[in-house]
Amino acid sequence: MSNTYVVKAGDTLSGIAKTNGYKSWQDIYYHPDNQVFRTKRPNPNLIFPGDTLVLPGASPSAPPAATPPWTFNPTVNPSPLNLRLTQDDLLRIDQILRGPGPWRDDPPLRDIEKALKQLGPAAKSSNSLDDLAKKIQKHMEIRAGDWTIKPDLGTIGKGLLELLKRVK
Repeated sequence: MSNTYVVKAGDTLSGIAKTNGYKSWQDIYYHPDNQVFRTKRPNPNLIFPGDTLVLPGASPSAPPAATPPWTFNPTVNPSPLNLRLTQDDLLRIDQILRGPGPWRDDPPLRDIEKALKQLGPAAKSSNSLDDLAKKIQKHMEIRAGDWTIKPDLGTIGKGLLELLKRVK
C-alpha cells in the first residue's frame, strides 16, 4: 500500500525517507510509482514545496543516482553577486579568450572557460559579474547521464571569481 506525501519547505528526500522509516531516499525516489516525479525532477537534490511523492509500502532496491559534476545546494540563495568587473578582470578575460583551449583540471572551471571562449568578444562587453554569469549560463550545459543541467547563476559567478583568481 502506498501513501502520498506533499513536499514542504525545507524538506529533503533523505529527511522524508528517515522520517517515514525508509533506509534511503532512493527507496522513495526510484519507486516505480514516482516515475512522473523523477521526470519532473531529474536531480534528486532539487525538490520543491508542493511536489507530490508516492511513499511506497515496500521499499524496492534502487540503483545509485548519478552525481552531476556540479554540486548545488538548493538551500543556498542563488542571489546576484552584484560585483562590477574591474579592468584587471577584463584583462584576465581577454587572456583566457586568447589562450589555448580549455585546460583547467577542475571540470566546473573548464566548463566556464569553454563558455567564455564560446562567447568570445561579447564576454568583455559585460560590466558586472552577474551580467557575465547570465551570458555564460546560456552557453553552459552539463550532461550527467540522461540529464542536462544548467548551473545556477550563483554557482557560475563563484566559478568565474575562482577562474579569474587563477589566471595570472
